[in-house]
This record gives sequence, C-alpha cells and structure tokens, in this order.
Amino acid sequence: MEQFYKRWLKTTPAILDALFYNTPDEGSQTLTVLHVGGRNAYRLANYYDFVLPIILFLSLSLPNTALGEKCYCPTAPFIYMISDYIENIAEKYILEIYSKQNDSMMTLACYAGLKKICLERQNCHLTFFYTHNLAVSLNQPNLSSVPTWERNGITFVNESIVGVKNTDVFIDRKNSIYILSDDKKQIIVWHNNSINPTQTISADFLSFSSIFVTPNGDIYISSEFPSFHITRWISKTKIFTKVMNTSHHCYDIFIDINDSLYCSMSMNNQVSKVNLKSSSMNTIVVAGTNSHGSNPNELHHPCGIFVDVNFDLFVADTENNRIQLFPFGETNAITVAGWQSARPTINLNGPVGVTLDAKKYLFIVELEGQQIIAEGPYGFRCITGCYGDGYQSIGISFPSSISFDSFGNIFIADFINQRIRKFQLENLCGFPLNIPRFCSKPVWNRNGITFTDQSIIGLNPSSIFIDQKNSIYSLNQEKKQILIWNESNIESTRINLSDFSYSYSLFVALNGDIYIDDGINHRIKKWTLNTKNFTNEMDVFSSCFGLFIDRYNHLYCSMPEHHQVIKRNFSEGIPAIIIVAGTGNQGSTSTMLTSPHGIYVDTEFNTFVADCGNNRIQRFELEVKVGITEVGDSSTAQHQYSLSCPTGIALDSQRFLFIVDSNNHRILRSGTNGVHCVIGCNGISIKSTKLYSPSNLAFDNFGNMFVVDSGNNRIQKFQYSKNSCDMSSIIQWTHSLTLTKDSQLYSQDCNEENHYYESFQIEVPENRYYSIWSSADFDTSAFIYEKSFDSLHPNENLLTKDDDEAFDNQFKLELPLYNNIIYVLVVTTRYPMKTGNITIHMSSLKNVNVTRLSTLVNIQSNYSSQLTTNNPKYCQDYKNLSHYYQALQIYVKKTGLYIIWSKSEIDTYGFIYKDNFDPLKPLHNLIVYHNGACNQNQLKLFINLQENTKYIFVITTNYPNTTGNYTIFISGENHVTISHFFDSKQHNYSAEVQCQFYSTTAGLSSDSGNQFYSTTTTGLSSDSENQFYSIQISSVLIILMFIEGLINNLFILF
Repeated sequence: MEQFYKRWLKTTPAILDALFYNTPDEGSQTLTVLHVGGRNAYRLANYYDFVLPIILFLSLSLPNTALGEKCYCPTAPFIYMISDYIENIAEKYILEIYSKQNDSMMTLACYAGLKKICLERQNCHLTFFYTHNLAVSLNQPNLSSVPTWERNGITFVNESIVGVKNTDVFIDRKNSIYILSDDKKQIIVWHNNSINPTQTISADFLSFSSIFVTPNGDIYISSEFPSFHITRWISKTKIFTKVMNTSHHCYDIFIDINDSLYCSMSMNNQVSKVNLKSSSMNTIVVAGTNSHGSNPNELHHPCGIFVDVNFDLFVADTENNRIQLFPFGETNAITVAGWQSARPTINLNGPVGVTLDAKKYLFIVELEGQQIIAEGPYGFRCITGCYGDGYQSIGISFPSSISFDSFGNIFIADFINQRIRKFQLENLCGFPLNIPRFCSKPVWNRNGITFTDQSIIGLNPSSIFIDQKNSIYSLNQEKKQILIWNESNIESTRINLSDFSYSYSLFVALNGDIYIDDGINHRIKKWTLNTKNFTNEMDVFSSCFGLFIDRYNHLYCSMPEHHQVIKRNFSEGIPAIIIVAGTGNQGSTSTMLTSPHGIYVDTEFNTFVADCGNNRIQRFELEVKVGITEVGDSSTAQHQYSLSCPTGIALDSQRFLFIVDSNNHRILRSGTNGVHCVIGCNGISIKSTKLYSPSNLAFDNFGNMFVVDSGNNRIQKFQYSKNSCDMSSIIQWTHSLTLTKDSQLYSQDCNEENHYYESFQIEVPENRYYSIWSSADFDTSAFIYEKSFDSLHPNENLLTKDDDEAFDNQFKLELPLYNNIIYVLVVTTRYPMKTGNITIHMSSLKNVNVTRLSTLVNIQSNYSSQLTTNNPKYCQDYKNLSHYYQALQIYVKKTGLYIIWSKSEIDTYGFIYKDNFDPLKPLHNLIVYHNGACNQNQLKLFINLQENTKYIFVITTNYPNTTGNYTIFISGENHVTISHFFDSKQHNYSAEVQCQFYSTTAGLSSDSGNQFYSTTTTGLSSDSENQFYSIQISSVLIILMFIEGLINNLFILF
C-alpha cells in the first residue's frame, strides 16, 4: 500500500502544488489556467476523497492519540480532513464550470483552505500521504503571492549562547529550534517557541557543519573528526551512532521522506546518499562527477541541498552561481536559478543554501552576495540583506543556512556576526492593487464600456485605483470628492475634500487608508478608514501626478513640475524625503526626467516612471539614480518604440509593462516579445477613435482594464477575453491555392508593378490572437483589411501586412482579431508577376469562417478599336468637349460580378452608364467609373451587372485630344455582348456647345468603391433631367428678382 501511495503521489504533486490561493478570485484564476490534462488529473486526485475519509481519520487521529498530544490534536486531523474534503468539493465544482467565475463556491474553498492552515499551525501531526502535506520534517510554510519580512530582523541568539562558530540552524514542524555550537561541542535546542534554550546535548566531535532532525526527534550531524562521517543522536537512548561514512566533509545533510540521507561534499563536487533503512552504509552518488565543471551533470563546490516529496534534489552549486534541480533518477540537472538558466531568473553570487516553501518556490542563501533571495509567482527578489549593509549591526554577513518556522518567519545563520537572525513575516496579503496574470498575448474587447462619465467624474479626470476586492477609487477635481464604487455597486460613495485643490492622484493602502495628492498645497494627505479623518502625511514641492506605496511602506510621488520622483519611508522614526529619480531640472539624460507622470514600483523595488516629456519609460533600480530606458526612441532602449507623452504605467505578474501612450491615444503592452498595442490601436490606414488623451489605467482582479479617458471625461472599461490565453486544443485551418496568369492582378503600392493575388473573407468566433502563415517555394506576402478590400485602393481599410523577408521568406501574421469585425486576407507575392502554389495556415481554438472572395479571370468578351480625331468628344472636364471617346453598349446574359479593363499605350478612363448616355451631361445616369489609378493608368471596373439591362460603356482618355489603340476585356459569369452605342445627336455638337454639369445623389455602385474626385457625389439619380430644368427655372427667377430689386433701389435714389 505504501508503494502504491508513493507511485500515485509521484504523478500528482505537480498539479496539486500549483493550486494555492488566498482569495476567491486568485483561486478561480488558478483553476482556470489548468489545461485539460491538468484538470482531469486534478479531478482524479480529488475523487480519492470519496473513498478515503475513514482511512484518513484513522491514519491521522490515532497516531496523535498514541503520541499523547493535547486533546485538540486527535480531533484536528478529522477536522482537517473534513475541511480538505469541502475544499476539494468546491474546487471540483469550479473545475466543472471552469470557464465561469463562481465567487460563492470559491469562497467556500478558500475558507476551508484557511481552516487547514490554522490546523497546521496547532503543532499537531498532520502529515499524510495523499497531498503536498506529505512533507519533510522541516517547515515549508504556505505563503501568499508577495510575502514580506521585516527588513532589519532581530538577533534570536548571539555569540554568548552559541559560541563563535555556528554554521547551521534547523527548525522542526513543532517550532523546536536546533543550533550547532562547534566551539562548545554542543547541540542547543529551544523547544516549543521558548525564549531560552531548553536542552543542550554534548557532542564530542570536531568541525560540525550541518544538522537535520527527523519527526521522532533523532538528530543527525555531520563532523570531520575522528573521520568524515554523519552521526545520529537517538532521542530515546540519548546515545550517538554512526550512520554514514563519507569521503570528505559534508557541507549540508538532508533526509527525504523515504529515509534516505543525503550529503553534499563540496570538495568532491558531489552529492551522495545512503538508505537509513539498510544495514549497509554504502553510499550512492546522486549528483556530480567527482570533478568540478559547469555541465548539466557537473557541480563546482556544492553546498546546501533540499529534497522534496517527489525526491527531486535541489543543489546550491556555489562556484557556478546557480541552483541545480536533479529530477529523481536523473544525473543531468536543470538550472532553475542563476547562471545558464533556461528561463530568465536572477544572477546569483555564491549561493550556499536552498529551501522550498509549500508552493515549491525557492529561497536561496547567498554567501558572497550576503542576501536572501526569494522566488514567487512574479519572479525572484531580494528579501533580506538587500542594501549591502551586512557588516552593520542590523544586517547579515556571510549567511550560511536558512530555516523557516511554521509561521513563515525566517531564521538565518549569520556566520561572521556569530549569531542567528530572525526575520518576522509581516505581509500575508501582498500588494493592495491587482497584479493580474496574463499569457504573452492577451486580448481585450476593443470596444470599451463607459463605466462612469462627466456627470459623475467631472472634467479632465486623471486618477483611478482598484483594490483586490474590486473597489474602484477616483477623484472628481471639480467637486473635490473621492469617488468609491464598491464591488457590484453602480452608485458611488463620496468623500468630500473640502480644503483640496486640483488633486491628480490617489493610492489606497492595504488597510483601506486613502492617500490623496494635494500638491498645490505642497502636501499629501491621508484619509484614515477607521477615524474618517484627514491628516498630513508628506510634504512635497508640487502636485503629484502619480502616487504609489511599495511593500516596505514607502510612499512615492512623481512631480511633473519639478521633474522628480521622491519617496518617504513611514517605517522610520523620523522619515526623510528621499530622491528616487530626477535632478529637479528637466532633461533627457539617464539621470534626468522631464514632466514625469505615472509611476509603479515592483516587488524588487524597481521604480518605473512614465517620463512624459522625454517620450519614454524609465526604470530606476533601488538606490540607483541612473535610469534604464525600457521603452522609447533611444538606441539604448530595451524596446525601441515611439511614444508620445506616456502618462500611466502598470505591471502584470509576468512583468509586462502596460503603458498609457497619451498623445497617441492608446494603451501598449511591453515585454519579452516586444511592444504591442492592446487598446486604441491604429492599423496602417485605420485610425482608432476609442480613446482621446487617456491618462491612467488599472486592472480589476478579473483582468478587465479600466482606462481614464481624460479627453472624453470618462472612465472606460475594456473586458478581458479570458479565453484569449487558452491554447489547450489548437485547430489549424489550411487552404492550398495556385496563383496563375488567370489570377486577379493588382498593384500593391499603386506603381507600375502588378502582383497576382487571391482574397478571402475571415470571420472569427472569439476575440484572441490568431496566427496566419504560408508555405511556398517562393517569397509570399499577406495583407489584412477590415470590412472590405478594393484592389484599386489597396491602402484603404488596411490593418496590417507582412511583406518582409523574415520567417524563411514566408509571410507570418500574429495579430488579435475580433468576432464583430469582418476581415479580408489578401495573399500575394513579394515580387511582381510571380506564379506558383501557396498553402495558407491559420491556427485557432475554434473553427474560423473563411470564404474565398476573388475569382479567376474568365474572359467572356474582348473588343479592340482606336480613338482617332474622327471620334466624337464629350465633357470629361465638365468645361469643354475636349476628350475623344467611344461608347459601347453592353448586355449580359447572367447577373453577376464582372470586371472590365483595358490594355493600351494611352492612359484610359472608363465610365459605365445605365439606360442612356449624353456626352453633354457626364454625370447623368453614371453608375461607376475609373481613371486608371493603381492600374498602370489603365481603366479597371468592378461592377455587378444585371441581365436584361442596358449599360453604356464609355472609354476615353485622361488627357484631352489624345488618340490611340486600345483593347477592352470583360471577365465574368457568362458571355457579354458588346456593340456600338449610337446617339443621333452626338455628331451635331459644335466646339462652342457648353457642357451641362450639375451634381445629384443617386446610384454609384458600391462595388467599385471609387470616388468621383473629391468634389463630386458618388452617383446620379434617374430624374436628373427634371432637376436640371428646376435649376434653370430657379436661375431665371433669381435674375428677375435681382432686376426688380435694382429698379426699386433706383426709385429710392431719385
């Protein structure tokens, strides 16, 4: 049975360990991001709860009874089991409807989970076999997303107790603390959170280096004399016995849940183990090769080790400045932190200790860096010794080991300072604002919903804050009010700011206190939630456009008028103003700012500044006044991208920057995959009108984005498309096409070159990123249009294109598409007049509706003739009879789309009229026309022709008095009849006849997509003759009225 549990456990902890959360929203998000395999495995794991509750009660409660624990403990496992059962049932319900948010069920799961944590802290034996609680005997606390510890720490014990050489500290799950004193040859023990030592164990050995204590109280220590070995002190007999011989000194020892004892031998560059259940003390090498190196199977001076419940071995590879993970049974390691890591982590400087919390996040001791590094969902960060103050009384100097108590407090063996330091866990809740977790390419609905408008928020709003409960805060500057919308409330609560003037920003602390800019009065004020009173909190030089509070309780202010960012530490007795960035003078160097606006401080205390006047985003590391350009035009920028007065900034949990690019009226997202527009995005020829001079943004805990749309005096909400990051089951659409000499032609840049193409209409089922790419034996290009594509106006409605030489000379488009928009994909070639086979690929999660639009050229008729001086003229220029023309009558046998084009050495111009054509009235009955633009100066007409309808096609020239040969081609559904159109009046016009030009409003075909210059309408009505005579009559009446008025004036004068 034990082996069955271990085999089953081996397949599930990776899933179960990921499911930690502190709020209903965090829990729902955690369950949502599981892929199909993860969800199925987690369901399978939870189904064990239906058959094991009695076994759990017996296996957990009875051992506590036998161990003589206090009366609460025998029942605690049963309560724990019930809580775990309720939590899993709630989670299972969420999993079955994982695409939806269910606060009530998730709250139930959270409550049960918190009850489990409370029980874990009652010092009862709650270790059991079916979840992550099957753990080693030391503490692995369940911490929040961004825990914080007291910066300075306190001295738990000093040299007077532990002597001058203490290298290791161990804390068991009952919070008993064990410390080795080498010079006193003692093991000193503090049981049950006692202040003073409660036990000392004499150990007549030399050169202690490491200690480990098992749940039954047996103590294992490594020493060097009289030989290199590990000794066990048996708690029942109080005697020492040798359990492992080693070839060299063990820097660290560890015992896994299967009673295997591990030893890291720094000088041998190896980690070996022995099975304590075996009578043999023969060791097995599990990591390293006995020679130093930096390959995956090598180590260089390994120190601290940790073995998790999966028997995966973590090694602090000191001289290689990395943490190595050796999966169970593997000799090649994966670098999980430091040098040569497969993913960006952190640079390490002499790591000597490593441990894991309950979520399998790393905590690393740096000997040379003299820091403690913590991993979390947002990456790595320094948590103690971060300021280079190791030799001062408050710091640590050459720390050698780390251990947690059950409350999450950290104990450090501070080797040089000859003491043990304790760092109290302070913050269990993380940031007060939301730090959502997105994938690399999330999508929001690009049409915002107005959350609040000018009637509520006033003119020119600039502030917004959303806490983890989704309460939304903003300021009405005109009415001097703080506006608060609690979650699910439509109406806002209002707090009056009687003595404030033009407050630009606010920030809400974890305890609900609100910090408000009152910079015009040279101060920041705090509204205290408990007392409902205002107090002065910080003096400033001018208004703060941005306010921020970091996790160490520093209050930051960005002052556009003074070109600086400053902060104040409220943890200090007499807090002083500290300059974070800027010199006080405007400028564009790396130490200067010009009108800084929004600010954001991450968990590593990097300060990000929206440097509006310099059109860039600057990052200032802790206590460094030289900024790094993250986004901007500079050649040194991490991402070169043009900004125009960025005013707001935020980070998600993946450290992607969200930037309010104010003067470009858009929101950008910047990260490892470049800079992308997410809201208010323009296409190549499409201008967005979603935002106007936005100033700030914030997220709720669902990932929805709220943007302060200052120019429109409102706050806009953009819904996050949750499915946009789901890539669990990709569907790939493919289509093969052949570009031939019968394919449609167009000019990509309206020049002298033509390209064959095919076009497709695309309708997507959901908002998300889509990939569209080609495979062919020649260079391909692709263009995406919104709504429609007109080959004679290829720059209209153009959203994006890919015609460069990347991706093996094949086009590849990755872009967000939205389900309420029709797109047109044009597939063509990079070089003109190329033909061949192309396969188009498109990936999505659901079937995409793709319809072919273009048809092959199918010439039904052609007609060749010439324009000579014998041809009639007509009023193309609406002034004189100056252009030779020929009129042809067209009949079609089948209604459909037809294409008419010319080939000629002269520049041609084409017009199509319905029913009749009068050369003196060029707009009368006109339905479509083309002057040769974007077609090498040759006419080309796309038109839907109706059967049994008379059409007159007029071919003429762009320039007056031009003659030459031409050929007309017609492609379409069926045969087309072309004949001469003869009007008995057309040869009777003299040069003196004046053209009759007027505009009406009827009937240019929408198929052409053309415009009759910029001064004409798009069509003419069938009753234009009546309109013409009405104009003539009106003109006569106006002249008569003028004459009458003139006569009356003469009578008055005389």
